[in-house]
Amino acid sequence: MKECYATLGLDDKFLDYTKHLINSIRHFDKDREIFLFTCDDIEIPTVTTLKYNFIKTPAKPHLYINRNKPIGINKLRAEGYKIWYLDSDCIVLDDISSHFENKEDITACVDWGWNEVNRPSYTMDDLTVKKGEYLNAGVMLINDDKAFEYSSRFCTEDKLYKKAWDIRNPTLSWEKIVNDPTIQCHNLMEQDLTNWAIYKTKSSINYLDSKVYNYHGHMGDYEKLKEGMLKILHWSGGPDAPAIWNRIEFLKDWNEEYYDYLNNIAKFEK
Repeated sequence: MKECYATLGLDDKFLDYTKHLINSIRHFDKDREIFLFTCDDIEIPTVTTLKYNFIKTPAKPHLYINRNKPIGINKLRAEGYKIWYLDSDCIVLDDISSHFENKEDITACVDWGWNEVNRPSYTMDDLTVKKGEYLNAGVMLINDDKAFEYSSRFCTEDKLYKKAWDIRNPTLSWEKIVNDPTIQCHNLMEQDLTNWAIYKTKSSINYLDSKVYNYHGHMGDYEKLKEGMLKILHWSGGPDAPAIWNRIEFLKDWNEEYYDYLNNIAKFEK
């Protein structure tokens, strides 16, 4: 089984996130391949100069978050890869390569949402992915074909995708989104479908500690962080997120030692 990392290579706005993630992966793992998923109808000259391989997907640029993750992952699985998938706004802070040895179909963290009340869940047809079981699809090691064949099919076929879309977005029509590229659509759609497919196919899951492998800034305790505490820092992203160096600037006041550590790993150059 071949092993690789994968993330999003979307456009120049997200390039800094992608570069810092790649820097952090390479800090701990010099050799494994890194793939970028990108849309098949846009060119990203700056990203392509990084000379990483691309898995192209049919998602439109303004709909990127909804479709190209499952499709890209399914393509890599078909090529025989075990995949550490990380959203481009992640920073790897320790060697996570030992998880390539995991035997389970999926290795991931439960998504705790923004707070206890708003933890995500999803229901479609006869299956509900409950709060406390719903996984964060932005940090996930994939050793499974069944679930991503399923979710990729939903993301590829418009009829199936629209069915899932209407459940999550009952007040926003899919037709309007498709025909209006000015609407930046950032929601949980691909994550809904990934979760639904994983539980629908009864994939085996290795649950990782969210506070260690999927730490989000809204937890608000940066001053307590020390080197070695986190494996993966997962910032809140989205189309309107500020530049990554601006997002860590406040850490100088909260925890200068940890700020320096992040810079050492991910190289937050302006």
